[in-house]
This record gives sequence, C-alpha cells and structure tokens, in this order.
Amino acid sequence: MALETTINSVSASPIEPTTGFPFNVPFFDIADIVVTVLLTQEAGPKKLTYTDDIANNNNNYFSIEPTNGDTALGAEITIGGNGYGAGSQVVIERILQFTQQYDLQEGSSIDPTALNKALDRMVAQNQQQEGGIAKAISFPATDSGVSYEVTQSPTERAGKALGFDSNGNISELSLVDAGGVAVSNTKGLVISGGIIEAKTDGVSTSFGSGGNIIVKDGGVTTEKLAVNAVTSPNILDDAVNTSKILNKNVTFAKIQDISSTRVLGRVSSGIGTAEELVLDTNLDTTSNSHDTLASAKAIKAYVDGMTYDWEYVAVTGGTTGLYQTGSGTYTFNIEDFIGTDLDTDEIRWIHIEAYAFSSNGSVNKVSVTYPDGTSTILCEAYGSNSDDDGGNRLTGAVPINKNQTSFQLVNTGATFQIRGVTQRTFS
Repeated sequence: MALETTINSVSASPIEPTTGFPFNVPFFDIADIVVTVLLTQEAGPKKLTYTDDIANNNNNYFSIEPTNGDTALGAEITIGGNGYGAGSQVVIERILQFTQQYDLQEGSSIDPTALNKALDRMVAQNQQQEGGIAKAISFPATDSGVSYEVTQSPTERAGKALGFDSNGNISELSLVDAGGVAVSNTKGLVISGGIIEAKTDGVSTSFGSGGNIIVKDGGVTTEKLAVNAVTSPNILDDAVNTSKILNKNVTFAKIQDISSTRVLGRVSSGIGTAEELVLDTNLDTTSNSHDTLASAKAIKAYVDGMTYDWEYVAVTGGTTGLYQTGSGTYTFNIEDFIGTDLDTDEIRWIHIEAYAFSSNGSVNKVSVTYPDGTSTILCEAYGSNSDDDGGNRLTGAVPINKNQTSFQLVNTGATFQIRGVTQRTFS
C-alpha cells in the first residue's frame, strides 16, 4: 500500500457516552494501535488494553475491526462498557517498533509487495517521529552562539529545574528561581496558570478591586466571633443607635445602677433622659417636692392612720335663697353654699327648718328629694273646715352622697329655711 497521508493519530472528544471510534489511518498489525484516554488533567492519561473479547470487558479495554478486513483502510475501534463521554479525550495512534522486517538475500528475487510494505513502514516510522518532534521544544534557526548543553552532573542538577541564563544558554536553576515552588492547598495557597495565589472561598472572603483579600458582606457570622472578642475600643462612638436595638432587648439588668430608694422617671420639662426620683417609704406629708414619690406601702400606712370627725357649719348663703315662703320647686347647688370653714366636697347632711300652717281644709307641706331620686315630706299641716287653725314645725336632716351636686325642696303653702350642714373633717 502507499501512504498518501501524514496523519498517524486521531483524537476525539465525545459529548455523549460513546464506544465506537473510526480510525481512518492505515496500519500494519493489531499491535500497532495504541488507545489513550484523558479524563482529567489531575488524573493524567490512561492507556487502554487490547482484547478480542470486548463484549465481556469494561472501558479499560478496546478491540479493533479493520475496515472491510483491510488494515490499509484503517479500522473501527470499539471501547468496552459504556465507553467515554463528556469531558474525556480519546486519542488513537499508530505506533510502530523501529525495526526493519524485510530481509533482502543476495541473489534472491525481490518481492514487490514485501518491499513496498517495508518502505511504507519506514515512512510510517518517520511520520511517527515527526509527530514526536512536533511536540518537542525547538529553537529558531537564527540562534547563534547559544549553548543548549547541560553541563552539570546529575548530583549538581538534582532538585533543580532546566531553564535559561541571562545569555539564553541552557542552565540549571533552583526551583525557587525557576518558579517551580510547590504549595500546599491546606496552607491557603493555590497554583493557577503557573501563578501562586491565595485562596478565597467566595462566600466569606474574596479579592477586592485592588487585589487585596477582603471580607465579603455577611462574611463574619456569629459563630466566628469569640466570646468577649468585641471590646469597647472596637465600637465607634454613637455606632449603636436605637434602630439597632431589638424591641425588649434592653433588660432591667442592663439599665444603669439605681440608687437605693430611687425609681426611674422624669420630672424635668420636655422629652429627655430618665431621671432618678426619690421613693418616699415613710410619706413625709410636710414635703411638697415634685421629685419625691410615695410608695404604696407608705400611702396605705398613711390612709390607715387617718381618722375623721363630724362638724356642724352654719350656712350663710348660696345661689338660691336659703329662706323661702312661696310655693314652688327649689334646686340648691351644693358647691354654692357659703359658710365659715365650709368644705362643700365633704358635706354629708343638710339641716332644714320647715313650718307648715293650714286652715279651712287646706293641706300645706315641704318635701325634699333624696339622693336616690325619691322624695319625702319634711313637714305637713292639715286644716279643718271650721275656723280652727293648725300648724306644724319641724327641723330635719337630708343625707347627701359623695359627689352629689344638688338636691331639691318642694314648697306647697309652707315656709322653710336651710340652717346649716354637717361636714366630714379629717385629723
């Protein structure tokens, strides 16, 4: 056969799991085919093993089926199991041994087919070497006066990297100078694209616009703060405002120390801070201080110790006349009564003198309204049909309830006069 192509390998990157791969490269023997798979850069390439029983093997094996039974047309390569899919790279190569298998004997005839195969193998071997040379480091033809010879002994170059000196000559460099320092991922460093950089998690830390490591918003969580880690110097003045304190979060224990027998309040005018007010536990009745508060116990003791008496006070005036002779209904406002040392709020009885006289069969009387709205007769006189005259005089006391504001007297042909009241006095 003639080799009309310089290709000696085929590469494929399947998207879905694939088992069959065409290899349209002429080859000579089954042993010439090498299949290599790359799954990840970290894992590195893996060579598969040839088998003629692919149906019973996994994807570590491959089989070869020459196209139309002719190796000169290439072959169909089948990988066992489910083959390989997305993220993988499958490379199929023709790799020959560097041997010459055609032996020409002196005086013997030349076999054209065998000779052609030997020439094809030589070309294939050259193609194979060309592929390797293409992947090797090369230097431009214009280089002159440059040495590419490694001059150090194995002991001298141990632990070093191959590089170039300031003149461009091959030189053995220390790993630090060559930038080949290994880093530990557990020490906060990574190598990316040959560059050593610090690691960030992108959640709590990241890189800022200037390349500095910064803490992201929300990166410092509660569990990352040690007990007593935030001290007073670390909090700016006025940094904690009212909106930052949750409702009910300021407890009694967090309020400043309060002096004994003091309560918190405010007696100064306007809105402002709380003030300590004196708590009077003994109820000093001589004090008129507006910043002293009586305790419930002191008030109870004071009230329990209070006594009161009854005092009669003569009434000398009011909005309605105290003496009335004409028939009619008279309303008296209690708070309008006038008298020496009179406290109208403490009036409990009204003293009334009433006189009724009757003749010629008439009935005259004076009636009063009680606190419950009913009325009763204070004084009444009945006359006969003869010329006899009759009279009736009475002095009575009308009860007055606390907070009662008025009462009424009704006069029918009689006379009455309010003399005085009985009031309650305290000692």
